[in-house]
Amino acid sequence: MTAHPTGTDTVPKNHFRRAVPPRVHTALLGGCDAYEVDQAVVRRLLAVAPHLPAVLDAAQQRGRAAVGRLARDLGIAQFLDLGCGYPSRAATTYSTVRAVTSAARVVYVDCDPVVVAHGRAHLAKPGCATVVHGDICRIEEVLTAAPVRALDRAQPIAVILHDVLPWVGDEVASAAMAALRAWLPAGSALSLTHAAADFAPEVMAEVVAVYATASITYRPRTVEEVGTLPGSWSLLSPGVVSVVPRAVERVGPLSVVPRVHTAIAVAPSGSHPLGSCLPRS
Repeated sequence: MTAHPTGTDTVPKNHFRRAVPPRVHTALLGGCDAYEVDQAVVRRLLAVAPHLPAVLDAAQQRGRAAVGRLARDLGIAQFLDLGCGYPSRAATTYSTVRAVTSAARVVYVDCDPVVVAHGRAHLAKPGCATVVHGDICRIEEVLTAAPVRALDRAQPIAVILHDVLPWVGDEVASAAMAALRAWLPAGSALSLTHAAADFAPEVMAEVVAVYATASITYRPRTVEEVGTLPGSWSLLSPGVVSVVPRAVERVGPLSVVPRVHTAIAVAPSGSHPLGSCLPRS
């Protein structure tokens, strides 16, 4: 999910003439949904950060493990997957939760209308998994969308924010997280994966610069900054973890390898069971 407001499912006129994060991301992971304009950005990224695909793959694996942990250990069956991205061959949020409980319900959200179309074709399951067009920059609209309102807010909900917040600035990230915390019921959780600013800083500065040449905002954050995103919510042990791909560990030096921070935060016991900030309808 990125900060490119569209308002509707209509594809913007220049959508295929400029690089967009979902296509760049899927291309870095070997997907085939990118265009030449995206591949050009990928080539520049790989020139400055050749380990980036391995890092992103490891982050995806850690993200799927987090979804399984939320379903298995916390007993959460309802998931709001923000910035779901293009479908891949890997296990989906729904399939991961469904392996734990038959009560699995997932609402996928992305601001890219083409991603949403792919999601509706490959991720949607009647009564169980829905795909919604929405932007984290307008989080209130996301939380008042009909499929999101249909989630049972008398029961916990897990919000998946995997590789979402690096694409927005601090003000948007803070506002979105505050709105989510206010809306979520007791027992809920937030799962984060986030580009790290405090490892391979020179490499990450070049990655940021490459994205900037494509007019794409990219905001890696430090472990301390990621740790503050959940606000007063408690981080599950072991807290914020910095992911290094095992394959990269054997080729070193690690000083030039980017990393991704991961964390799961849970609502304090005093959270209002029906949230407080946004209307339910």
